Formats: sequence, C-alpha cells, structure tokens
Amino acid sequence: MRSALILLFVCLGSAHAEGVPLNFDLQTNLPLAHVMRDGPVADASQTGFVKYLRDMRGRWTLGVDHEGSKAALIPGLQGNLWLPGGGDLPKTGLALEVRFAPLGKGQRVDVFFNGKKLANKVLKPGWQTHRIKVPEGAVKVSDNHVRLHFRRSVPHLGKKTAAAIRYVRLTTQTAPAAPLDEAKIAAALSASDSVGLVVPDGAGLDYFVVPPAGARLRGTVTSGTVDVWIQESGRSPRRLGGGAKIDLPLKNGGKPIRLMLRGQGAARLSGARIVSASS
Repeated sequence: MRSALILLFVCLGSAHAEGVPLNFDLQTNLPLAHVMRDGPVADASQTGFVKYLRDMRGRWTLGVDHEGSKAALIPGLQGNLWLPGGGDLPKTGLALEVRFAPLGKGQRVDVFFNGKKLANKVLKPGWQTHRIKVPEGAVKVSDNHVRLHFRRSVPHLGKKTAAAIRYVRLTTQTAPAAPLDEAKIAAALSASDSVGLVVPDGAGLDYFVVPPAGARLRGTVTSGTVDVWIQESGRSPRRLGGGAKIDLPLKNGGKPIRLMLRGQGAARLSGARIVSASS
C-alpha cells in the first residue's frame, strides 16, 4: 500500500483519538484516489497524477497544454511511473496502454514494465495511443514500474524533454479501446463533477486509507448505485454493501485498507465521507 497515504490516515486516526471527529471528504481528497477504468489510470491532466511519479525533485513539467490536451512533459529522455496492482485487477491477460505525443524528429520509444522490455516503437508525430501486452506473471500486487525511454530529448518550454504524456493505464487486453478525441478522453476519465464523485458503470475509485476502528462510509448515490468493497493486505477484496444510500461500517479494525467504490449505471456519489462511529 502507498506509504504516503497510510501516514496521512494514521494522522487522521490520531486526531480522532484525541477527540476531533473524523470527517474525511472523499471528493475533496480526490487527488489521493486511483481512478479505475478497466484498471488504474494515471491521468496527466489531473493534480493526482503526481502520486504516480515519485518526483521529489520536481523534474516533470505538469499542467502543460500540448496540441489541444492537458499533459505532462517527461524529464529528459525518460519517464517513470508506478501503477498499483491488486484490487479487482485480473492477474492475467493484461496490457499497458499509453497515450503521448513525441517531441523532436525521428523519435523511438522503448517501453519497460517492472524491468522487462515490452516493446520498441518507431513513432510518428502527434498524439498517439499504444496498447502493449504485459507478459503473464509480470504484474505485482503492489506498485508496478512503467518506464518510457525515448531516443532523444529536445528543448521545449525551457526544459529538455522527449514527449508529452496524456495518460498511462494498466488494463485488460479485452478492454474497449480508449477514445482518441480529447473531449471524449476527458469525459471518460472524469472522476468528479458538480453533483459529486463520478462512478460510472463498471468503473470506480480506489482510496488507500487507514480509518480508525469503528469508522463508517456515508454518501448518497443518484442515477445508479455504488458497491463498496475493501481489501486488506494479503487478502481478496470483500464487499461491504452498496445501493443508493450508503452508511456502512468499514470493519477494518483500524488496519490499512484499499477502499474500492464500483459503479452501476451513471452513478454520482455525493456527500461521500469517512466518519467516526459517533458522528
């Protein structure tokens, strides 16, 4: 589980123990969530993209507008990202999907997954999406290292870079093809709107959290239903319940969990909060 998120919730649990009511708003803390669209997606147009980078030196260039898309520029020749496994992601039949726009002429890219080279691609200019099969047994339950190594870097917006990244997704080989139009991509990856959290059919949001013992998840669903699952370290996910009105004990005993929200219909989850038992 992601240590930074665990430490955050340990602090919240400590505050609760000192008499401060727990009231963790899932929509406010959306940058901590993993957007699941047939697998986890690192969406470079969103603030939460930083959690996939381990970029303590701030070498990535974020929030860039590139040829009609909000993107991130990789530092120099290569970009490194880490995507979570586990949850309800299958162990076999997986693929890595990347969308980027190379910079400079005659670009090539080598794609690595957990240290194994998956592909070498000769690239054309402009935005493009590549889906590459992941070898059986290569996916870890913990974080999975993706490395994109390009042939050359060029000066761009005051830095040396090789490509603009739109998103990276770990998905199944049979998942529907992602849209190519930017407006449709943004809509497909959207996780929040004026109503609440967006949890569409077959998709979801995952939070790595450590709620204190007795904590509950509450929220209201419109235009569909939401199922609530949790996964503890070394165990399979288990369903806690769901529906249009959510008020469920998390039953985690104060231990770290992966909180998994899965939608049915065009679900919108409003007022979603993790609260203390006495709230």
